[in-house]
Amino acid sequence: MIELNYPSILFREYIEYISNYCKKYNLTLILKGSLAVGKASEYSDIDLVIFGDLEKNNIYEIVYNFNNPLLINISTNPKGMLIITYENNISVDLDVRKTIIEDDINQNNKILVNNGINLSESIIRYELNILDYCKDHSKELFEILKLIIKGTNKYLSNNKTAANDFLIEIKEKCKKYFCIEELNFNNNYKHDIKLIYNDLLTKYEIDNIKQKYFNKLLEEK
Repeated sequence: MIELNYPSILFREYIEYISNYCKKYNLTLILKGSLAVGKASEYSDIDLVIFGDLEKNNIYEIVYNFNNPLLINISTNPKGMLIITYENNISVDLDVRKTIIEDDINQNNKILVNNGINLSESIIRYELNILDYCKDHSKELFEILKLIIKGTNKYLSNNKTAANDFLIEIKEKCKKYFCIEELNFNNNYKHDIKLIYNDLLTKYEIDNIKQKYFNKLLEEK
């Protein structure tokens, strides 16, 4: 296996898990992002491309066999990627593909498992239905919670610019879905995120497991 600079043992465990799965089912696995270039922190996402012949049950197993998913979303830009946050705080952006393009195999990315790569001119993803992976999915709530996780992880990684970009997007989404004008924002990331999260608790039923996760996340220094 390619040697990587893991920020925690959980990152190593996830990469070993997904690599073994891909070897078993003859899938190709490509690592992208900060972990691929050795700059990941414990708050970084794991960015992966999986390529090969997959059935619906394969994708379900990939999502659920590692740990209990706390939150599952399907991205809108780019469309069709699985965004998973586990209860153990591992976050994965999983791009499940029918094609690989040349940029996927550039020098910054790592091919962790190679069971064949046929280059294409365009990206074709598997069509995913969120209800196949998350029966209690609430589009508005899960979209905002996903952004809170990503923004707060950027904040905790000391990437304040990216965190504030997420904060702007979160506020825009909240205005779209429900009124937040009465909240007393001061444009401090942690202050404003806590206001938004506490307001969500008054509008949605958020289960105890998610509440425990977010309470811990938002209290990180």
